Amino acid sequence: MPIKGLSDITRWPRLGKIHTGKKVPTASGGLRPAATEYFVLPDELKGLLGEEPTELDIMFPAEDPEMFASQYYKSYTFDGLLCKGDGERCTRKIDPTTKDYFTSTSKGFEMVDLPCPGRSCPRYTEKKCKEIMCLQFLMPSIPGLGIWQLDTGSYHGMVAINSSIAMIKAICGRISMIPLKLVLEPKDVSPDGKKKTVRVLAVRINATLDKMKQLASEPLSNMLPPPPDESLPELLVVDPATGEILEEPNLDSDAEFDAIPSAGDEYRATKATEAVTPPAKPATPPNPYGFIPVELLKRIKDAGAWSSMEKDLVEKYGATTGTPKAKLASLSLEKAIAFTKEAEERIEAAGG
Repeated sequence: MPIKGLSDITRWPRLGKIHTGKKVPTASGGLRPAATEYFVLPDELKGLLGEEPTELDIMFPAEDPEMFASQYYKSYTFDGLLCKGDGERCTRKIDPTTKDYFTSTSKGFEMVDLPCPGRSCPRYTEKKCKEIMCLQFLMPSIPGLGIWQLDTGSYHGMVAINSSIAMIKAICGRISMIPLKLVLEPKDVSPDGKKKTVRVLAVRINATLDKMKQLASEPLSNMLPPPPDESLPELLVVDPATGEILEEPNLDSDAEFDAIPSAGDEYRATKATEAVTPPAKPATPPNPYGFIPVELLKRIKDAGAWSSMEKDLVEKYGATTGTPKAKLASLSLEKAIAFTKEAEERIEAAGG
């Protein structure tokens, strides 16, 4: 007889990790992260994919993005993960005597559940905490069965990947076991008022709508990816003296958007101060603009297309009347996808 709750659990093994940068020595003898314009592969993949590939053939192994694209605020210490939160609740490693963060002088530790204020957390403002996505995927062109993992702290990359997943699921009705491409694409950003080009992670699908509909009818996999490897990502270095997370200045950082709260942070920070008990999940999407990324709205405004597109929100996409925020938040996922597609076309036409 099978063991209930055990014999029916199957997981893909993890084969290794892929990176978007590497650590290089500093003049003082330490290490700092340096971004690359290509994927940094383990040696066993270089003979199959080349030394410096900029795209990878992948498939996601599950339907739930939490299983293959988990995203959390994370803080690290000398021996690994110190705190992990979602902007509402966090799991933190503390000193059982002082009830403060665990340190090298602590006599043991406890794991406790606490409120997570997201970007309002002192450790975040001190650059000792950062958003991290652990992306797990299959590589169908590589011999062997198992999961490869890539970690990223890129704001633009996370927004692009989340948007692609939502759009593909809306069209195909699924995301697992669909042939996709993970790419590093050039993107112009101006974090300090100075325009520069960085490489941004994105997921692409090379299939027609007819093919995508056909993929929707193919059988799903019941196997799950392993829990993500939450060790310190290769592109981050923790200062042992201060705990600050150091990152390469040329990386795709979110400095340009520091003045814009990430999705739900205002809501989460407020709730985190109200009570220690877990707050109820909001009934609406945590992003105040619904399914429309803040980054896209900025680009629409920069392209001078907002006035006409705001009018289309009600007349073309059936949004409710009211403030721009209320209109955007009222769009269904299907309407938001159509709005996003039109916005990208107008931005491109305007040279944005």
